[in-house]
Amino acid sequence: DSHGKTVEDTITEWQKYQMACEIKMSVDPYPAGRFCNRTFDMYACWGDGLPNSTVQVPCPEYLPWNDLVKGQFVLRKCDSNGNWVKDESGQPWRDHSQCHMEDWHLQKKARILEHFRMMYTMGYALSLATLTLALFILLA
Repeated sequence: DSHGKTVEDTITEWQKYQMACEIKMSVDPYPAGRFCNRTFDMYACWGDGLPNSTVQVPCPEYLPWNDLVKGQFVLRKCDSNGNWVKDESGQPWRDHSQCHMEDWHLQKKARILEHFRMMYTMGYALSLATLTLALFILLA
């Protein structure tokens, strides 16, 4: 169970993730032309990015709540010159909101509520149609 991870477990997982990233970066061939450099930004492992693209990588495996955010991504943007886009502080911009446990839970709850609303509406419409049909049969 990932929720029972200790801080030490998380640090060990992060170190393994960093090592695997560094190995991958050292063996992957470089693309031709301009590109954003592969890097480990202490959060996620980034491959080379194509100019004018948004690069997405899976949420890091070392996150204690990784099982809750599987299939979600952290994003970075590569500009037309082959440089990572920077934020206001001058650091490379990164959107890791999909990897936040709280955001994921809120999104999941919103989707569930939307499904319930749709089922309620469909059930109400089906019930109304059936009652209308029954009324026509009764009056005929």
